Amino acid sequence: MPPPGFSTVPLTDNVLLHLTDGRSFKSTRGRKALLGSAQLDAFEEACKSASADTVHLLASGVVFEARNGETWLNCAAEHDRLLALADDYRILILSGDVHHNNITQYPTPRGRLLFEATASGAAVCTAVTLGALQCNWGLLDIDADRITVQVFQDGQDPRPETIDRQSWRWVPQPAVA
Repeated sequence: MPPPGFSTVPLTDNVLLHLTDGRSFKSTRGRKALLGSAQLDAFEEACKSASADTVHLLASGVVFEARNGETWLNCAAEHDRLLALADDYRILILSGDVHHNNITQYPTPRGRLLFEATASGAAVCTAVTLGALQCNWGLLDIDADRITVQVFQDGQDPRPETIDRQSWRWVPQPAVA
């Protein structure tokens, strides 16, 4: 597929997976772009065309915010545009490229939430050529009422985090005994 390789895949009722091309238009010099305006326009149009309760899973090769490395934060206009879209739509970013796992949320300008699940490095070593094998991966369980996110790392039992689809907020988890 010629750039930008953006596509939207319906997964189930009111859940869309948006596959992005984060390499064709990436630029860190001058214009600071990750996806480019054509892909972001296509994503926004897909959000507008879907029902109001649709969950939008945005596949991204880089994390939304990080202290170093590649991140949406390095492309301020695109970062801010995605946060603004999350004011109106239920967006969960599925990211990677940092070799660790994380589940987080970011408040939008109007107080809604943008969620991110990062699962990166399914079979990498902690060092470039030698080191302990890392077994990192993520799992989403989606039903009509909620999305449960789990990220697995090094065989440890993950603590699932659950997003309520109606309120688009975390569901409080019971205390671990």
